[in-house]
Amino acid sequence: MEFDAGVVTESTLDEICIDISRNTICKEIFMYIPKNMQSEIVYKNGRYHIGIIRISGDNLITRKQMFKRMGVKGSDTSNDEDFVSYTILPYIQGKPESAVNQLRSTVAGYNDNPFVFFAALKQAYEENFETPKSDDKVVNAIIATKAFWELYGMGRQGYDNYASIYGLEGMEEIKNYKKYSSKIISGFKWNEYCELLKSFKETRKKNLLNRLNQEKRNSLIF
Repeated sequence: MEFDAGVVTESTLDEICIDISRNTICKEIFMYIPKNMQSEIVYKNGRYHIGIIRISGDNLITRKQMFKRMGVKGSDTSNDEDFVSYTILPYIQGKPESAVNQLRSTVAGYNDNPFVFFAALKQAYEENFETPKSDDKVVNAIIATKAFWELYGMGRQGYDNYASIYGLEGMEEIKNYKKYSSKIISGFKWNEYCELLKSFKETRKKNLLNRLNQEKRNSLIF
């Protein structure tokens, strides 16, 4: 996959159709897997593999699980379907304890909240994925799929590299990010949470556009 010549615009990302199809995951691989590792990806039995790790495209901006947790009534719980709402998450076939996306949806305190997940992922990076097995099943799944996360490096530098590639830079500066990145949320407000999801999406889109255009400029220069 390549983008057309010229500046990459918002419509370039908006027009990418989102479904969990082979075509869509190809685009996510192009966007998020380091270029020097893309040749290592194998398509087999309808799934993409990097070694023992399988990868799938998953939605970061969902509302239903938090809606159920907080008991909010009369609100829109539909998922965002724009390309920038999606990401790649890993799992190991036959090991449900490694299924990061399913667990971050069902484990208490996570409830598909992307901010809690990224806080846990950041800590795992900073500890080089050597955290002892705990009661937190999401953390255990992250550690079990270390082979995927280490594609981006290790330690805090690894997380910063991951954040840069996935358009997550500056997220912690968004209003109320810190409040909703905790598994225990004091003073939860549904409208406030939805506004944070909106700001997260807008910031991520801006970051991804900046990254793609910088890469295009670099390719022209070098």
